[in-house]
Amino acid sequence: MIDRKAVALSGLRDLKKGEILFREGDPADAMYVIKSGSLSVTKSKGSSEIKLAELGPGDMLGEMGFFDGMPRSAGVRAVSDSVVIELPFRALNAQFKTFPEWLKAIVRAMNSHIRSANQKIKNLERATEEDVDAFPSHMINRLAGILATVTSHYGQPTPEGIAIPASVLRRWTIQVFQQPTNKMQTFMETLQGLGHMSVEDLGEGRQRIVVKKAELFFSLVDFYADWLFRDESKRIAVEARELPSLAALIHFAR
Repeated sequence: MIDRKAVALSGLRDLKKGEILFREGDPADAMYVIKSGSLSVTKSKGSSEIKLAELGPGDMLGEMGFFDGMPRSAGVRAVSDSVVIELPFRALNAQFKTFPEWLKAIVRAMNSHIRSANQKIKNLERATEEDVDAFPSHMINRLAGILATVTSHYGQPTPEGIAIPASVLRRWTIQVFQQPTNKMQTFMETLQGLGHMSVEDLGEGRQRIVVKKAELFFSLVDFYADWLFRDESKRIAVEARELPSLAALIHFAR
């Protein structure tokens, strides 16, 4: 609830379509209530922006900075010609001081939780973006190298293929090659889908892993290592659009 004294010290601010009210990272010195028009809340992502929300008449924005003095966590620009009521923090501060201490504590705690939630969402977005590019060529070769090494040194022949101990694979992935286990797991699931290995969940975090085509991993590692150190003019490059033709060629050749 905004007190009339605060409103009396406020002012109206006209915004043209596309005009920026404040940018992400700007110092916070006022909060706003939209009187007319619409405003877009945005977050920076590289050289572009992500639209988080669109606010209209009666909506409030920019209030978080009042409680913790932190810079703006998002930017705001006008979607259409708009008018906002500007409430300077210096005017609101005198009013806030009259609140009971318990109420101040609740408001500050809620604001802190919102900040924390926003940061967690941002971290999750970053993690998701990193996972999208989980398998660039060097990562595939590295994971294949781990599987090849563990299969060669610790594998036991079985009727289905070569069984490797999951605990050893995990140790080599984390401690020796310092790679995330979630990427190794995703890599193995992909190989299982292609029929190159099987991964059986035994419960309580245990797995039975059987490599069906161990020579595939050694061939891939050898090929990629050779390709990296070969003169660029002599490298063989195959684009995704060429794979169907190559697959058909191999099929009929057999």
